[in-house]
Amino acid sequence: MSEQIIHYPVLPLIAQRWSPRSFVPDPIPEDLVNSLFEAARWTPSSYNAQPWRYLYAHHEDDAAFQALIQCLNPTNQIWAQHAGLLIACIAETSNPDRPHLNRHAYYDLGAANFALTLQALEFGIYVRQMGGFNQDHARSLLQLPPHQDPVVFLAAGYPQELNDQPPVKVRKSQKHWAMAFKADGNR
Repeated sequence: MSEQIIHYPVLPLIAQRWSPRSFVPDPIPEDLVNSLFEAARWTPSSYNAQPWRYLYAHHEDDAAFQALIQCLNPTNQIWAQHAGLLIACIAETSNPDRPHLNRHAYYDLGAANFALTLQALEFGIYVRQMGGFNQDHARSLLQLPPHQDPVVFLAAGYPQELNDQPPVKVRKSQKHWAMAFKADGNR
């Protein structure tokens, strides 16, 4: 991994975070997996709905792991098959307590995924989030009701040697996506 330039102070875990595509299939202990989901549990959410759902498989549970791998696009399958853990991330768009559409469910799931990702990094576990999967196949395999949508899959594990990783993509400068709002409409 090449070094990125950090222009302003950020938390060390944020500066460390990156998305590897080469894992070693070492097992991730269940207590650490539970800590990842505990971090997600403490994520803020709209109306405290906590609309995230996770279904996961350890690399050692070959049948479950391979079933989740089959949901991924072929290019993701090639490298994700070596991760220690695969996680299907699901947004619950409504529930019995609040039957109206929760239009913030995807946002809340993304926030929970980031909390999970940072917690993983604290343990030396890296996470790659993947949008490249067959949504219909995932919905069928996971037996999801209509109010639950598979949004992304996470591959989590211990990365191969950093020298073996593809080059890191350059980040856009803040000036491209963060602008001070002016009441007169000018930026």
